[in-house]
Amino acid sequence: MRRFRNVDPLWAYVGLSLGGSLFFTSAFTTNLLYYVQTVGLDPLQMVLMGTILEGTILIFEVPTGILADMHGRKASLAIGYGLTAAAFVLQALVPSVWAVALAQAVWGVGYTFTSGAHEAWIADEVGLERAGEAFSRGGQVGQVASLVGIALAGIVGAVDLALPILICGLGFALMGILVVLLLPEHGFQPIRVADWSGWRAMGETLTRSVQLARRQRTVMWLLLSGIAMGLYSEGYDRLWMAHMLTGIGLPIQPSLPAAVWFAGIRIVSALLGIVTMEFARRRLLSGDDRGLSLLLGANAIGIAVGILIMALSCSFWLAAAAAICVDPLRGAASLLRTIWLNRQIDDSGVRATVFSAVGQADSLGQVVGGPAVGWLAKVVSVPLGMSVSALLLLPVVPIYACAASAAKPPTRLNDT
Repeated sequence: MRRFRNVDPLWAYVGLSLGGSLFFTSAFTTNLLYYVQTVGLDPLQMVLMGTILEGTILIFEVPTGILADMHGRKASLAIGYGLTAAAFVLQALVPSVWAVALAQAVWGVGYTFTSGAHEAWIADEVGLERAGEAFSRGGQVGQVASLVGIALAGIVGAVDLALPILICGLGFALMGILVVLLLPEHGFQPIRVADWSGWRAMGETLTRSVQLARRQRTVMWLLLSGIAMGLYSEGYDRLWMAHMLTGIGLPIQPSLPAAVWFAGIRIVSALLGIVTMEFARRRLLSGDDRGLSLLLGANAIGIAVGILIMALSCSFWLAAAAAICVDPLRGAASLLRTIWLNRQIDDSGVRATVFSAVGQADSLGQVVGGPAVGWLAKVVSVPLGMSVSALLLLPVVPIYACAASAAKPPTRLNDT
């Protein structure tokens, strides 16, 4: 056991990325099918479930990030994994609207405990330069793990759509146990305010985060980009699979279970994602903020075009090709934004709080945009709802340009 406690934090981060990708994709490959075919949710209910999730994240994101800055990232990760496990097990075992709604709320709280803690933990343990390497390596390994998770979901989901979700819950329970027993935490420097209450310490950390955003204007613009990303994503995430299943329809030949069709789409998308993730990693090494903003802007336009093709197409194969391209673009954008933000934070004591604030901004966008898109999808049509989602993404392009113009002098993230 002592030998495992000496594991390189970089490879521990990669391991967390592997486990998270494996178990999440095992659930997400078929979870929307489960909601439609087993639970019986309509388009508006589908989006409202996401609104519950994101509303919970919006409330808890910054407080849990501050707790991670005060009391440690390891404890935050363990709590987050435990709550996530409980949420997925609940919705797998109880296929009802209210159980799914409760599970979304529990998962939302669990997510907030982990969202800022991952990035802050690895940056504290290995430094900013190796953190960039960890992010990119973790993303690559996560893509490979996703292939295994997708294949697993396709196989067991063809038997019972609840099984991949149950596997996800049990997997995160195991990850929580391993974090408690094995994860190293040597570089953490807690926020200490002598004789202050916990709430005053939270306020001090939040104040420092606001001061950072004012000092580093790129941080402020990247926070705004989180809102723009959230506005479009909730409607798309909750509707695309239902649209292909009930709006376009699956091919008659070959006759395969829906879980197998969507697992196939996910596998091809994950393979393409490995290539795009490597391209994104290499692009990050240049440290060129202006070039990075142009790349992110083109990425956003590509995502919007892909969603519009899916929404307006009558062909399963064309819509499937668009879906295959959209996910890798989204993964690359997430990696680029994460590392760009990380190198703009010069106050380690508020790192988890800032990352949590970005997550909160995304949740705010989803809470605002999701219900409107869901209402349009139910009252008018799902293709219209998806089309509006695509258009809601486009304001992020000038936001990235503003972020680049305000960026501090570029620094290289690593030497791989």
